Amino acid sequence: MREDELRRLEVEYLILADGAQVQNGKLYVLGGGWDRIQFPGYPRTIQAAIVLGVRVPWGETNRRHTFGIIGRTADANEELFKAEGEFEVGRPPGTPEAMPQMFQVAMQLPINLPSPGTYEVVARIDGDKATKQRPFFAVQLPQ
Repeated sequence: MREDELRRLEVEYLILADGAQVQNGKLYVLGGGWDRIQFPGYPRTIQAAIVLGVRVPWGETNRRHTFGIIGRTADANEELFKAEGEFEVGRPPGTPEAMPQMFQVAMQLPINLPSPGTYEVVARIDGDKATKQRPFFAVQLPQ
């Protein structure tokens, strides 16, 4: 395996859900994978779960990393929410050499939606070492 493959962090998934939690290395998701929500009126505040999964290569285990997740309008003019944190993934005993590890986090957040339109959630690892974007749409129901 090449040196750059041993060091490349990868955002494996970024999921929007109604609820989620991580326990004992397993991800439990309720109402996950949506990209469209509908309401009869706006502005609207919803409770949503944001799930982040990062594949941490062998060469980046046992090191501190940062993550940032922001929700914003598609044109990036307005920020809806922001979450930041740090993580460090170790190598469990008996792990074969070069085997990557997973970091997973699930956050329940209020999201303020000012109007119908296109929005996005953006995850960044260690600044811009690894990124992923997930668009979603807020739709106005007919009255």
